[in-house]
Amino acid sequence: MKTQVRQLATGCAVLLSTVYAMAAATDPNWDIAGLVDSGKRLATAAVTENTRCMDLVDADTLLFIHGRQSRNVVVYELQTRGDLGTAQFLYAFDTTPYFGTRAQTESVGHGIFVKRETLDRMWLWNRTELWAFDMPEPGDVRSARFSGYRSFAGEVTRGHAIHFRPDGRAFYVEDRDQARVHQFSMATPWDIETIVPDGQLDISARHAAVRGLEFNPDGTVMYLLDTELREVQQYGLGQAWNVTSAVFEKAFALGMENPRGMTWNRHGSRLYIMDATTREATQFNVAGAVDPLQLRYEPGPGGGFMGETEQWLPPGGEGAPVEAVPETGARFYRWSDGRMDNPRTDTEIAVDTVVRAYFESDGGVPIDWYQEHGFFPGEGASWAHLDMEDPTAKGMPLRSQFIAALDPNDPVSRFSITSLAIGPAIMIRVQPVRATRRYTVEVSADPSAPDGWDSVPGLVDVIPGPGDTALTLEAPALPEETGVFFRVGVRVSSPEEP
Repeated sequence: MKTQVRQLATGCAVLLSTVYAMAAATDPNWDIAGLVDSGKRLATAAVTENTRCMDLVDADTLLFIHGRQSRNVVVYELQTRGDLGTAQFLYAFDTTPYFGTRAQTESVGHGIFVKRETLDRMWLWNRTELWAFDMPEPGDVRSARFSGYRSFAGEVTRGHAIHFRPDGRAFYVEDRDQARVHQFSMATPWDIETIVPDGQLDISARHAAVRGLEFNPDGTVMYLLDTELREVQQYGLGQAWNVTSAVFEKAFALGMENPRGMTWNRHGSRLYIMDATTREATQFNVAGAVDPLQLRYEPGPGGGFMGETEQWLPPGGEGAPVEAVPETGARFYRWSDGRMDNPRTDTEIAVDTVVRAYFESDGGVPIDWYQEHGFFPGEGASWAHLDMEDPTAKGMPLRSQFIAALDPNDPVSRFSITSLAIGPAIMIRVQPVRATRRYTVEVSADPSAPDGWDSVPGLVDVIPGPGDTALTLEAPALPEETGVFFRVGVRVSSPEEP
């Protein structure tokens, strides 16, 4: 389990963690012996040329592909997790301003690695050099900004695929000309300027042209792709993440013309291999492999979680408890699936499931509403303080403006009766209105008298139609002995109400 502590703006520390499903030695997952061509292909010719390595990240939904001749990195979104047949092109990143401008004078890109979980960093390999890029917009390669460089001239002759250890303290690259897998260590995690040699594996006895490198999640198995032999080879590592301890185990023959790059899905149930000639990626499934289901909890603004926010479970499995934790001046409201229990435990998971926690201020205003309109607590304040603020001087606090469905940034946005007709029937028109509110007309002979207001029969908890911005309230007659003062009340529908 990998754990992260995130500090919220109000000083509430929230524990975030991810549970990874690891395959035992007897499990079919991560075993190339069970590979079967699924028949699913992804044609990339429209956006890449001389395609090379790939990297599948973000719970198997984002596929990064490095194009050599096209000098770009393209990203596809898999609409169905891990299913290559559902890939849709998203965007591209141009490597032209970088490759060929330093020690390696040619643009001969190949390897790619995206930082797991955070998706905020990307590394690209150009034969004998490593380029680092930050992605301020996680997973969006269009936001990539150069952040580091290291030349491996004199150490690596003709490298292709690259990989990092999950803790960022080791780096790996295979070398076709030297027939070796190079291993490097880093004094500072993820800082490529601190890379130093830390061993190598001689693969000359079994390889003709290595151009692919992958590991399983715990670093006990390594996979190499040979483009001349057209096969994937599997090695067991006696010491996790130490390639010098690797021992050849088996090989899987590929019926492909020119395999040049590969990537596993996160649970080792599917392997994807790129053919540089056809510019098609092929999906291989591992027969008998278990593909866990994803159970993910996402916090809305105003809070976080205690517990495992990303869980991978077998079909029908039971998750671990998760508790929604509000920030100061806020409270848990409900879950996106309508459940109100907190903490919650999900059971009998049958499909990938994403659940969002909603929070509201102590006064009952959804924090989403505050965020949507650009309101945030000031220094030393909480979400509850916002409830009583009146930023446009309407004479109504924000809490009341939310209930009335007003625009809090518009000083002329007010809840008002725009027309009134009496006699003997009553017809009142009010605006603005929302379908998530309920409106009640009351009448009184003496508005100053305690309990002097009575509801008009037939005009209690009236619900506007979807999309309505105004509402006409009509009743056939008024109660007897009533006066001529009217008012319209509004309340927010509760989640339990239809």
